[in-house]
Amino acid sequence: MYRAGSSLLVGVLCFLIVGASVTVGLVPWIELSLMLGIPMGASAGLTALFSTYTALEYRAVRATGTISQPVIRRLWTAAGATVTYVFTTAVGFALFFFGNALDGLWVLLFGLPMVVLAGALLAYIAARVTNGAIASSPAPPQNR
Repeated sequence: MYRAGSSLLVGVLCFLIVGASVTVGLVPWIELSLMLGIPMGASAGLTALFSTYTALEYRAVRATGTISQPVIRRLWTAAGATVTYVFTTAVGFALFFFGNALDGLWVLLFGLPMVVLAGALLAYIAARVTNGAIASSPAPPQNR
């Protein structure tokens, strides 16, 4: 219950903060900036919800001492989704402000959800192919 409640709180806060920031920040350039703020906030909120839940799950499982491969794969999937969200948002805003504004809007509205899902899928596949060896490397030997 702790993980679900905390994750939901982080997701809702992220939705509200990102949605309001994008909406208010783009008012000088876009008259109906709420039409961009809501989808961006929703993408940020869902990504934050998934990433927070997965990180808290990993933390709880790690405290027991045994980390299973599915938990590691979920952690890498969440990390991939978060990294691609941040990168795609940066590219979309760079296009909007320094390139063709319409291309930036296309990236932010339609490309962002697809790229986040693709990044999460690629991170999951990478963790599956490496058998989770990336995150579960053995501890260094202890000197006695």
